Amino acid sequence: MEMIPVLQAARDLRLNLIEGQMADWSQFRILKAQGMDRNPWNVKAHVIGASHLISVNYNGSLFHEIFACMEVKADAKPIYYGPIMDIGNLTHKFVDKLSYKFDSKILKWDTGEPLMLDLEHMANTAGDNKIGLVAEFPPINTDIITKTIVLITMDDKMLKFETVHSYPNEDCIVFTQTRIKETL
Repeated sequence: MEMIPVLQAARDLRLNLIEGQMADWSQFRILKAQGMDRNPWNVKAHVIGASHLISVNYNGSLFHEIFACMEVKADAKPIYYGPIMDIGNLTHKFVDKLSYKFDSKILKWDTGEPLMLDLEHMANTAGDNKIGLVAEFPPINTDIITKTIVLITMDDKMLKFETVHSYPNEDCIVFTQTRIKETL
């Protein structure tokens, strides 16, 4: 599959948080995917273009985090939709048993690059109870390769997503962190 570079901007990233089945998967160009199953969690991570989609099934309750430069079309229940500049620290409660917390930050390239390289190493060497995805994209208006990195760790009571979306053409890197904890 030939990859055609698309110039995107960090400010165009949006968080889509959706609960329930997502009927139309054709809207996503899935480049990489990896799953993990550990009771009570079933998690599937996807790199979709220069963005990510993470689906979580917790004891039969399904929800999706999509962080992309697009609004997602979904038949399921939208929980949150908003641009990166408006998100701040988002919290939500799912199925009365899970707390969801999403944080994002945009760092200048020089500050963020060492952190990105550390996360890339962790994703490339992910072992048990972890998902690690690294996708590289052709450079646009720069010599630096654009990357999307997803690292997911899990234990019995918590999931943690760490992602990187690099924008070398803007001299910045977007970092996200999501924590989902059981609150029994």
